[in-house]
Amino acid sequence: MTFDWSELTRDSVGRTIDVTRDVAMLTLMLVNLPAPDAMTRFHEGTLLSSDLVAALTHEPGQERSAKLTAFSVLGSEVGDGDVMPFFEPGEFPKDEYTYVLAASSTTTLGLGILAYQPFQLSEDADNDRVSLSDTSTSVNYNVDLTNSEPLRVPSDMSEIRVSLALETDAHGRTFSGGSIESLTIARYDVMSRGDLQSSFFEMDRLADETWSADASRVPNLRFADFVDESGNPLPLLSHDDTWVLVANCTNCPDRAPSVVTFLEACAP
Repeated sequence: MTFDWSELTRDSVGRTIDVTRDVAMLTLMLVNLPAPDAMTRFHEGTLLSSDLVAALTHEPGQERSAKLTAFSVLGSEVGDGDVMPFFEPGEFPKDEYTYVLAASSTTTLGLGILAYQPFQLSEDADNDRVSLSDTSTSVNYNVDLTNSEPLRVPSDMSEIRVSLALETDAHGRTFSGGSIESLTIARYDVMSRGDLQSSFFEMDRLADETWSADASRVPNLRFADFVDESGNPLPLLSHDDTWVLVANCTNCPDRAPSVVTFLEACAP
């Protein structure tokens, strides 16, 4: 079997990617769920380790395709005798099990998944190639940024401390502050809330400037602790720009931030 990702130019939420730059790992999984249930869990980021029968990985470098024999168990070589039992159609009926080929931006299993393609084995199939492309899977989502109440703060908020006093996150789930690794404040010079809503998954790339802070320091974190890539502190909030505070869980499978809050400078 050959696995091919050469035609992949966008991830499942529509962001442009370069496979030789952005794909850090390919994962081949056998999931003990029928395809509809397996895809639902992939979409929601709720696939559990107990759902996996087996997982093989391959770090492609500049490759755009690979044979099954190039995959390994997290870097440890395996022989045909170890792998082939998981590719017997009669042993894993397609109404109970699903194979998935996934491309991810990290080498951590289950995180940073860019795109994925479910497939089934059949004894009478004459196709020995599984391809990842822009049409493999896509995620439909709804985002409402226009109706959220802004957090009104003074222009100079350097001494204000950050508190994550939330009951639910942006996904409607019970909020866990311990899952947040980083906080980012982004400034947009010309983009409105409506513009950001239309380009929700591009918000990080579209920001004119960003300042970040380590969330592990909450509740002792101050806005004065946010710095840009050069170590410069957060400036005074301007009234004409759009400012957004984002809380990210980098070790979560979710594609969207856990918290998105607009900041609005009080009138001088």
